[in-house]
Amino acid sequence: MKTACKFIVPALLLAGCAAVQPPPPYQRPDLGLTPADTFAAAPGEPTQPTSADLLWWRRFDDPAMTQWVEQALAGNLEVAAAFERVEQAQALLRRASAERGPVLGARGQIGVNRRSGGAGRTSGTSGSAGTTTGGVQTNGATAGAGLSIEWNADLWGGLRQAEASAAASLLRSEDLAQAARLATAGTAARGYIEWREAQNEWQVLEQTLRLREDMVRLVRVRVDVGLSPAIDLTRAQADLAAVQAERDAAAGRARQAEVALHVLAGRRPSATTPLPQADARIPDLAGVVPVPRPVDLLRLRPDVRAAERALIAAYADVGVARAALYPTLRLPGDLLVTAAGLGTGSIVQSVTASLGAILDATLIDGGRRAADVDAARSRAREAALVYERTVLEALEQVESALIARETITSELQARRAAAETATQALEQARAMYTEGLAGFADVLEAQRTWLANRLEFTRGEAAAARAAIASFEAIGVVDPGQMRAPA
Repeated sequence: MKTACKFIVPALLLAGCAAVQPPPPYQRPDLGLTPADTFAAAPGEPTQPTSADLLWWRRFDDPAMTQWVEQALAGNLEVAAAFERVEQAQALLRRASAERGPVLGARGQIGVNRRSGGAGRTSGTSGSAGTTTGGVQTNGATAGAGLSIEWNADLWGGLRQAEASAAASLLRSEDLAQAARLATAGTAARGYIEWREAQNEWQVLEQTLRLREDMVRLVRVRVDVGLSPAIDLTRAQADLAAVQAERDAAAGRARQAEVALHVLAGRRPSATTPLPQADARIPDLAGVVPVPRPVDLLRLRPDVRAAERALIAAYADVGVARAALYPTLRLPGDLLVTAAGLGTGSIVQSVTASLGAILDATLIDGGRRAADVDAARSRAREAALVYERTVLEALEQVESALIARETITSELQARRAAAETATQALEQARAMYTEGLAGFADVLEAQRTWLANRLEFTRGEAAAARAAIASFEAIGVVDPGQMRAPA
């Protein structure tokens, strides 16, 4: 049920007296973070990311890695979709802003008045012009043009709150686009490390295969001259076949990793790059990863910023729902210019203007609007919980990344020492076997130990690179790029 009041002055007086207090300004929830807080696993004083850290993948000093990451950022379809959502949010903000302004319309009309009657009969009003022909009177054509205007006074600030919600949603979509860029850069960098790791393993296994082939030839000579039993040759050949299988598996992993990189860059799957003939170096980070304060994550992490924007929008939506509880004041107006009697030689012109005020008030709705307010408040509380969870997850990711980085660094040093020692042991075992001072089992064990340590060292290098990548992802720094969808 709605009531309408067409009297301008009383409605305007009501609009002046009915202003409500604006909602309190948004305040960030207190999560207990202070500028003095530091990460438990931080190695030293907090440091802020620099401009070079925005393009952190270039700090690995690997041009191929830089190329793959930046191709992914330029061509990734998820990033492109995220920028399209930014465009949509911009359009919705423009619409919300337009809702607060007046709506201006135009109309035109034209008609011909004709009446049928008896012969010689003239009908019409006094002062009207017309002609009579064969019992049909024509009063001439009538034309008119006019403008209409309507404006919502927004007594309770619902439209302002809707615009604030749309503005926060736009910022949220921009933050989510940056989160998509950060995730894509991290995925591409890890994919490149996986590709290099598989290539490196293939090289180690290829080198091992050559050593096994040499060993098979040596054992065959010793068996032929009776210096070694035939079982040594059988064991050497079996070990050779096992290494061949591992090498082929590593080649397959390398091709799969390359296919994934192509798809990540928005291209058709391809794996045409040959396996490396030179050293497939696994890139290592130059320098250290910056470690800011925990409170700095609130501005550095795009997902944290997006969660806070969602909270701001949810609070504004509560204001929109509250405003719907109260009457709305609309101010419609019309301006119409008409001309009658066109074509008769006697034109009558008129100008009509009107301005009104309509106060719409819903008296009974069964509690629907009150339920909308309750639902909006619940969504705001949910958004606050999501924001708090997002911050806690960000803190956990940074702590875990720092711990992993520290652990892998010390582990890699031990792996390097083990690999060097295994190389020396293999050389000694081969020399002793050639001179008949050691059995084939000793050589076989030394070969397997050498291979295992070399592979573990390679995987340790890859793990260290991935830990550095995870650290930059946890901190949340990434080059913002252009805030628009790629052409």
